[in-house]
Amino acid sequence: KIDSAEQQTLAWTELKAKERNSHPSVKENVRPSQLDHVSTTLPALSRAKKLQQRAAEVGFDWTDLDPVLDKIAEELEEVRTTIKQNEGPERLAEEIGDLLFACSNAARLAGFDAETLLRAANRKFEKRFRSMETRFHSRNQTLQSASLAEMEAVWQQIKQMEKQESQHPTDISPPDTTIS
Repeated sequence: KIDSAEQQTLAWTELKAKERNSHPSVKENVRPSQLDHVSTTLPALSRAKKLQQRAAEVGFDWTDLDPVLDKIAEELEEVRTTIKQNEGPERLAEEIGDLLFACSNAARLAGFDAETLLRAANRKFEKRFRSMETRFHSRNQTLQSASLAEMEAVWQQIKQMEKQESQHPTDISPPDTTIS
């Protein structure tokens, strides 16, 4: 009998492990893995989340975000070191991949889906970039003719405006409806 959500989760995890272990694709003399049957056709961020969840099922996981943020800082430093030491594109790609994997893990631990977060970041980037294009167009200037410093200055202005708008979505305050 299952009396709690934790017991149900544990029973489900055990059932899935038994299914993985008895699956016909598990070859003889090959020890099954907790990571078996995580689809390789998933989008990379979704697969990373699934692999991390599988590892977490057996206790290989952090309990809060702080150590994951430390891991992200460590991976970022490895990217920087790889660049400084000119270790080559393959090594750099590997380190950037490790950084992305760590970021995916942070999203998972914070309760977010990394794919969803990246889609939102893409939309935000696109909105800001289009705003930047509009600003330069209103000055009869193209982005191609602008310097990186000019574009960065406009980009920062747009970010600042977005920040102000999010803090003060409208200049009109709703009427006070409290009764004294």
